[in-house]
Amino acid sequence: MKKFLLICGISGSGKSYIEEKLSEKLFRGSIRFKKMKQVTTRSIREDESQGNPYIFLSGEDEFKKYEDDLIAKTHFHGDYYGTLDESDTRFNLGFGLTINTIIVNRMGYDNVVNDLREKYGSNFDIKVLRILNTKPVERDGRTSESLKLEQDNLEDISNIDVINEEGNWADLDNIVTKLYESGFIYEIK
Repeated sequence: MKKFLLICGISGSGKSYIEEKLSEKLFRGSIRFKKMKQVTTRSIREDESQGNPYIFLSGEDEFKKYEDDLIAKTHFHGDYYGTLDESDTRFNLGFGLTINTIIVNRMGYDNVVNDLREKYGSNFDIKVLRILNTKPVERDGRTSESLKLEQDNLEDISNIDVINEEGNWADLDNIVTKLYESGFIYEIK
């Protein structure tokens, strides 16, 4: 069964950072997180010059060329987003557990659930990790009011919440422990 950890949070909450850090480490000797490539038609931001999680596309026509290979397709703030489905179940010749990660907003959550049902039937499992940030970033035309609304829209889909405070990012081992305690991941013997 494929496992997907959907990472959500308002703009600037640290979703990409958490996803990147999870994918760099092997947890409990047998659990790895696989960051799947994302495509978008939005412009690159100044603070994304290195380590950007996206493949940038020139527009809607180029996005449509990728569409059959995408899950979590969404249209948000005038731009298209999607995740290339390169999901795994196991690594190391069958030993170990791979958790596929996808960054989503509310609409992306709804779309990924529908896309996965269509593609895999009931042979997948999802948990939603919501990143809460004590100091949200107002960018791309988002105001404090729109960020609050965005945060409220994520509340009913999240299974696990972690807090990113300025200068004090969420503890990765704590995230893995929460996933283990929820029954989403298990020890590999």
